[in-house]
Amino acid sequence: MLLIGPDGTGQYTAFPALADIHTHLRVPGQEHKENLESAVSAACHGGFYAMVNMANTNPPVTDARLFADLNNKFYNQPVKIIQIAGLTVNQAGKEPVKFENFIKAGAFLFSDDGKTVMDRSIMKEALAESRQKNFTIITHNDNYDLHNHAVLHKNAAQRFGLEENPSRSEYSLVERDLDLLCTSGGTLHIAHVSARETVELIRQGKKSGLNVTADVTPHHLSFCEDDISSVSDVNMIMAPPLRSRNDKQALLEGLADGTIDAVATDHAPHTAAEKGCELNKSVCGTTGLETAFAASWQALSKIMAGHDVFRVIYRSLAAFPRKFLRIPADSENFFIFKKEPLHIENDFFLSSGKNSSWLGKTLPLKIIYSRIGNLEYFF
Repeated sequence: MLLIGPDGTGQYTAFPALADIHTHLRVPGQEHKENLESAVSAACHGGFYAMVNMANTNPPVTDARLFADLNNKFYNQPVKIIQIAGLTVNQAGKEPVKFENFIKAGAFLFSDDGKTVMDRSIMKEALAESRQKNFTIITHNDNYDLHNHAVLHKNAAQRFGLEENPSRSEYSLVERDLDLLCTSGGTLHIAHVSARETVELIRQGKKSGLNVTADVTPHHLSFCEDDISSVSDVNMIMAPPLRSRNDKQALLEGLADGTIDAVATDHAPHTAAEKGCELNKSVCGTTGLETAFAASWQALSKIMAGHDVFRVIYRSLAAFPRKFLRIPADSENFFIFKKEPLHIENDFFLSSGKNSSWLGKTLPLKIIYSRIGNLEYFF
């Protein structure tokens, strides 16, 4: 909806509130990175009325009692928060959690995100359970047999003299899981796709009728390994790593044609000390809730016209995420943005985490108002 601004021009646009299917709120046990209040503020600033809490907390959410306690904690927040359950006990990848206990407590999304389930038999059992019990498994695909915690793609690794994290580390496990999905059934969601080979595997899996969906982050749509400027450019370190320019193009095309279903922020706040000042010593992750809408808009605008950008943004940041999170559409929640350059500095963020890939950069849109959960926010 185009709105007339106070200067008489139609520069202001209303948009339905968004939903994020991959958020690290850091609750419980990591509140030095982010707390519930700052995460909710960041979500409202970014136009989100719903988000998840990934299970790789301290302790990880692999006990159904903790899962239920967190649901109670989140219940009265203005932003709807869906707690994700861990897939394996202590996220150790050795033994599946007791799915029935979590389902009784309301779980329908399970993930060991932050870690990879390397054991094929564990994944096969979990997928079979997902078919029987109607839940979705969200995977983190990083084949530890192919590198030693490397954080850079090929050319960047060569440029800085560090070990490579190859695309095969991702797509080899996606290929394995799609093969298991074919034989075991179930529902699989592939998180933070980064490699063009993965996009093609998902495309072929969908054509074969597999029950698979996928998401991509705004930072993988926006940046590639060439954008890492120096050995101290730690806010460009994430998992999976930024890959080649061709990979980025494949991600954009995959999102545009529906092979990739969603844009997910992978909001991952860290302290400045944790991010450090050297690429190979930095923890992985960038914040994303407050920049996702504008960053995705900017990235998609490079390959399609404005009305198509609206359509893809709505599908990938609103319509599909709502369906994925099993929440109804709600016309009461919306935000208003203005098309004007927005230079990103530390004081822009309401999140406790200032580790953003967009620090020092400019985005084309600014959210100036949001109505979330019957509360109004002016920015």
